[in-house]
Amino acid sequence: MRYDSPTRRRLRAVSRLARSMAHRSSFPTARIVRAYWWDGHANFGDALTPWLLRPRGVVPVLVPPERAQVVGVGSILEHLPRDFSGLVWGTGLIADHRLELPNARFLAVRGHWTRERLGLTGGMAVGDPALLAATVLPRPVVCWPLGIIPHADHHGDPVLRSFLARHPGTVRFIDVRRGPDHVVREIASCAAVLSTSLHGLVIADSYDIPAAWATLTPPLIGDTFKFHDHESVVTPGRSRRVELRADATVGDIVALTARADRDRVSESVERLAAAVDAFPASRDLPLLAGRRR
Repeated sequence: MRYDSPTRRRLRAVSRLARSMAHRSSFPTARIVRAYWWDGHANFGDALTPWLLRPRGVVPVLVPPERAQVVGVGSILEHLPRDFSGLVWGTGLIADHRLELPNARFLAVRGHWTRERLGLTGGMAVGDPALLAATVLPRPVVCWPLGIIPHADHHGDPVLRSFLARHPGTVRFIDVRRGPDHVVREIASCAAVLSTSLHGLVIADSYDIPAAWATLTPPLIGDTFKFHDHESVVTPGRSRRVELRADATVGDIVALTARADRDRVSESVERLAAAVDAFPASRDLPLLAGRRR
């Protein structure tokens, strides 16, 4: 059965709701909000909105974007109708272009590039909500000198496959198609990471892990916009983009990684967490799947 089939979407919705309602933060009361995130394929980054909000006593129920009260993690601002009047919490654009959402209330946007393309001047938090990951899951014991986090589209890239084949048992291949609990734990167990997935990089920055990012084939939609958008917040004025070579050693890659600015990350974390207090609450439970992209 396809991941994006109606039956599997509904089963995921029921499972998310059950986990959220069973979380200790949901007692004595939980705030239920109609929310939108992308649920069209298996990707831990797209599933981070409910994972991040659950410990904060918020139960997000997935609905189509035009019905959402809140839109969260992801490059999904382009999915919203122009008259969207809900809350935006750390969402970003997928590509470098201007967009108008005059009725939206911006609690936070992912980065300064997104903020500028939206024509916003300030007053909101800036940062990807995935920076909150370290507040949800304590860092486990570090087991790997280097983790490689390829975007799902890059699993067949010949340079990546050659590099991994040369370092069996030393480099941790992290599959972003797994759930947030698994992927976040895997990333946090690495001493350094190289990612072609945006949220692989953001999670590393949440845990203060030295990180770098690269591009492989095929190119992603929007090219490198979302990476630069994130780095405009946590490493302004410097990029950690590197080239992955098949003949590189683990030491070569680790030497190219760098930490995000800890003070800037801490500021984003504080403001993103505070923004959750502005979320509305609903009483209905619309167990609906998001629209297809």
